[in-house]
Amino acid sequence: MKKYIFALLLVSSLLATTAFALSNWDILAGSGIIVKQETEEWYRLNDLILRQEVVWMAIKVNWQTLPENYSCRWFYQDLTSTRPNNWACRAVEIASDIWLVSRENTTFRPEDRITKAEALAMLMNAAKMNTGAVSTTTSFTDVTIPWQVNITDKALKLGVIDWGATFSPNKDATRWEVFEMAVRIIKPNAESGPTEWEFDFQDILDILEGL
Repeated sequence: MKKYIFALLLVSSLLATTAFALSNWDILAGSGIIVKQETEEWYRLNDLILRQEVVWMAIKVNWQTLPENYSCRWFYQDLTSTRPNNWACRAVEIASDIWLVSRENTTFRPEDRITKAEALAMLMNAAKMNTGAVSTTTSFTDVTIPWQVNITDKALKLGVIDWGATFSPNKDATRWEVFEMAVRIIKPNAESGPTEWEFDFQDILDILEGL
């Protein structure tokens, strides 16, 4: 009886570990989309996400490699090799090379917030999921701008976002919301680790019996 109870506890522990491994931030960190942090709190999931951060994620979703040695090409007046940090210029300029961001503007505003619709469009474009005929209808009652209608409808059909009456496309996006979008986009290719477990309960009991 004691071994039976121990086996149950062992399986429960393994399943709990598996569930933790499936957290959005762990999947993204394990895929190199975001930088791995020591605790959930350090991911600041409820904070509003910045434009430069979404560009970084989009570059990674596109499976681009950011070179360690990079000289800024001065496409944007508010980006240098050190301003606002040592990686934004590199990420944004490479994103512009693959048409994820436009070069029509002389500034990029890297530390500004980004809306849910803008973040969704950037990630969908990075993953090459914004293809085919342009969608002209969407189920969201608060989405009326043509490009937002197109991207939200495609995202709905692909399971990147959930169905609902509204989407709040112009609301500033949180880190959690963008992490959720990104993980749904890359998850089919990211689950190379031990994310699913199969247990034979009798095998576990047999092993314990021999101890």
